[in-house]
Amino acid sequence: MSDRARDGKPMLISNTWRNGTVKEESWDQIVGNWKFEVHDIEIVTAPSLILAKARSCINRVKYDLF
Repeated sequence: MSDRARDGKPMLISNTWRNGTVKEESWDQIVGNWKFEVHDIEIVTAPSLILAKARSCINRVKYDLF
């Protein structure tokens, strides 16, 4: 989940077969009508560092299931 929003919903950073690479997209583009659950998790790394690393992969890392 990103720190950015579009239409009142968070943006998501993902690496899927649909794009073939890492993209930051709107919630609706990724989730659509699928059911989902939100879970709180504890992290030790600062969210800003996680987002910076994820964004550094945008359009650079190719999707590979294996």
